[in-house]
Amino acid sequence: MEDERTEHKRSTSEMREAMESVASILNKHGSGTLYFGVRPSDGEVVGQDVSEKTLRDISQAFTNRIEPRVAPAIERLETEGGKAYVKVSFAGDDRPYACDGRYRIRSADEDLPVGAALLEQMMLERAAGRSPWDRRPSGRPIADVDEDTLRAYVGC
Repeated sequence: MEDERTEHKRSTSEMREAMESVASILNKHGSGTLYFGVRPSDGEVVGQDVSEKTLRDISQAFTNRIEPRVAPAIERLETEGGKAYVKVSFAGDDRPYACDGRYRIRSADEDLPVGAALLEQMMLERAAGRSPWDRRPSGRPIADVDEDTLRAYVGC
């Protein structure tokens, strides 16, 4: 069944919607799983043609539609009955993620637009993660450090 971390698509003809869900899941949870060839309503494998081109198309959709970029793990699987389907595992910790320039977030099995306040919060968190305040140079010379104050602060 679909949930906040899992998306099912009947086929790769639903690639646009699938990539929107990927960005939404990344924005909410940071990782998830996408299946092609699986019925969304009940999770039953219906199968689809899975060639090397199919796998390449999925990889290129991630490269061309999701920003910042994510490198998914793409697997061709097959049921005991011989139905082929695709499992795509993805993860990223560089949110917010956009699909075709639009930001969404997962809620249950829906992909909802991200509001301005949440988008700003995610962008500030990303900036803080890339350059935390305590790792930035102060621009002050080491001679300006008061040793007693530093020792008291550190607890020595």
